[in-house]
Amino acid sequence: MKKTIPLAFLLCTILILLMAFAHWIWKDGLADIYRRQNAVMSQTVSENEASLLSSDAWQTRLERVFADSPDLGILLVRDREHKPLFLRSRLPQAETRLFFEPAGVPGTNAGASTSLLEIRLPNGQSGSVLFAWTDLVTEAHTRRMLVIAIVAAVLIILGWSMAAILLSLVKKKKLPLPVPEEELDPIEILSERNKRLSEEIEDLSGLREVSILAGKETSLGSLMQLAGGILASRANTDLRWIAISRKNPLSTMDSRIRCLTPERFSRLETLLGNGLRHKQALLVPLSSNGKPWGIACLHCTPEDDQRAVQYIRQFSSPLCSFLLRDLAENDSLTGLASRRSFDEILARHTRNETALPLALILADIDHFKEVNDSLGHQAGDLVLKQTAGVLKNSAPETASCCRYGGEEFAIILPGTALPEAVSLAETMRMEIATAGMLQHRSVTASFGVAVAATRHEAEPALIIERADSALYFSKQHGRNMVSSQTASSSGDNDALLKQ
Repeated sequence: MKKTIPLAFLLCTILILLMAFAHWIWKDGLADIYRRQNAVMSQTVSENEASLLSSDAWQTRLERVFADSPDLGILLVRDREHKPLFLRSRLPQAETRLFFEPAGVPGTNAGASTSLLEIRLPNGQSGSVLFAWTDLVTEAHTRRMLVIAIVAAVLIILGWSMAAILLSLVKKKKLPLPVPEEELDPIEILSERNKRLSEEIEDLSGLREVSILAGKETSLGSLMQLAGGILASRANTDLRWIAISRKNPLSTMDSRIRCLTPERFSRLETLLGNGLRHKQALLVPLSSNGKPWGIACLHCTPEDDQRAVQYIRQFSSPLCSFLLRDLAENDSLTGLASRRSFDEILARHTRNETALPLALILADIDHFKEVNDSLGHQAGDLVLKQTAGVLKNSAPETASCCRYGGEEFAIILPGTALPEAVSLAETMRMEIATAGMLQHRSVTASFGVAVAATRHEAEPALIIERADSALYFSKQHGRNMVSSQTASSSGDNDALLKQ
């Protein structure tokens, strides 16, 4: 790539110089034609003025001038009363007739340039001679120069293309220079072969070890960390980022995973081919089971390209598996955990006694259907994403924020008692109400809180039912409020109304 740009620039420079040279020759040729025409006119006038010829000799001289000038369209001699005395024409009759008018009409014919000169006639009186020059010779000269320039340009382009093709073939073959037999040392040859064999065995062993290590990782973050460390230590390469085709990033994704729109990802993938180097960056397409899924950006020197590509491709299939798992476990719009992940996380915490007391907060956006119906689904998506962001930022690190379904969200809080859970829900409610998500409409949410304090109470279906019942209470008593219910409250609700 680095050599192609200077060669292309050199080719363009040569073509520009060729065009400039052809233009100069063309202009010089036109100047020669005009000089010859002026010489013919000057000679005709001067010869007639130098000596008065007889009428026959005078006409013979004019006949010779007309015959020797193929681009002379009309030669017309008139006396001082504008009566024609001599006429020879190569123009059509209709165009020739125009020149018999008293004024001589110079320039009337668009195909001829005219010149009117004063001369002395054989009878001693003054008269005029009209020369009407056609474009026959100039057009022939222009066509000839254009053909020569085009042929030269084509020959230059063909020659440059053939040279580039031959150069690429030579580079692909990389044929070593022949070494005379008397200069070959058998011990040196054997040593070189053993060295190459040792390097190949070391590479294969390292790649197999990397494949085993990658298979033992349990999360996308740890796998990305392992890939970065392996590339740095064994290939002297820095893993900058990995791009995937996706509109919205997930909050659980590693910071080095970049999301590109499908259109942009497709364009970049088309440009890559088998790989693309730009300065110190190497872009490598990644695939799993023959299907492309990502693009890795590596920072390395050209000498380390082959080793870097080998190692990053050992991580391709494991990375793809973890990404697919994360995409299935997370909501694509909000980046929170999906309903499937919510069920798994809640079930795992209810089986773990160290997670008790276990709190569950259910949140529902008030009048969300009216937002979609009046402002459109884009406004509804914006409200969902910003609400998810408020919940995620307000929740502690130990909490799991999930999209429960539609406009409902769930927050699982292990090791959290009822007062703390209610206080957190109230904070979230106030943050949503004051966030100003829409310009001309307020957005609020209702909350329901339930806590399981014992192993017997920590049944997923039971705690969900209690939190849902508390949420229903908030919806029925004015919305934009937090309600809570414990397992021992037997359906009684303690509501915290908006202040």
